Amino acid sequence: MNRLNDLKATIPFTTSGNGSRAIIFVHGFMDASAVWNDVVALIAEKDLQKVYLDLPGMGALTAVDGEISLDRYAADVASVIEEIGKPFVIVGQSMGAQIAELVTRLHPELARGLALLTPVPLGGVKAPAEVVAPLKQLGEHPEIEMAVRRQFSPGLTDDKLDLLCGLSVHVRPDVVAALVDAWNEGHPDGHSPSQFTRPALIMRGMDDPFVTQEMVAGIVSRFSRVTEKDIAGGGHWSHVEHAEAVAQHLNQYLQKLDWE
Repeated sequence: MNRLNDLKATIPFTTSGNGSRAIIFVHGFMDASAVWNDVVALIAEKDLQKVYLDLPGMGALTAVDGEISLDRYAADVASVIEEIGKPFVIVGQSMGAQIAELVTRLHPELARGLALLTPVPLGGVKAPAEVVAPLKQLGEHPEIEMAVRRQFSPGLTDDKLDLLCGLSVHVRPDVVAALVDAWNEGHPDGHSPSQFTRPALIMRGMDDPFVTQEMVAGIVSRFSRVTEKDIAGGGHWSHVEHAEAVAQHLNQYLQKLDWE
């Protein structure tokens, strides 16, 4: 049964399943928890509580104010984990990958797995101002957003593209600009080896022009135990384009995971 819970956590979250372990899904830039629906439905492990949430400023929380930063988001997600109180795997896409890694640092005693999909480097992209300026305008220009999403995920069908753009329609322009600064500037911890030393999974859409092979190689180099998977035909939103392939990689990863 799904439930909405905001008793102890600083943000509400929805769960399904009553497993002794948890898997947490963290969405990316301008998205919402609904982007994971197809993947969540295909997770085969039975002993899992599936957890998905909206980050402040996005999804159902567009009216929420406060600092827009990777640390703030990581603390919010960590508060959900504190309420659940179970060993967990955390899955993050794009900017959500930056947040997911930081969450494992806040609760290393419960973190068992880290899966990053089309990840933005924790240390940031460091793109110059003129490159990210058009992205900061997405909140005011839906037509630009549609073009950018199609460019970054060429395999999106029209209905999937409409789904993604519909999730972001109420994200305020000032939040959009702050989100771009957050993932572009990154976090200082991204410039040293990752403190997550358990096996990690990194998935890249092979048709993603934003998260390049070179970028992924730099991310992989920070981890001591990592498995790489490519998603054929997948773009930046591979979990929307190719939910079956993403779920298959996650299921294989979960089967081999040491929960002790």
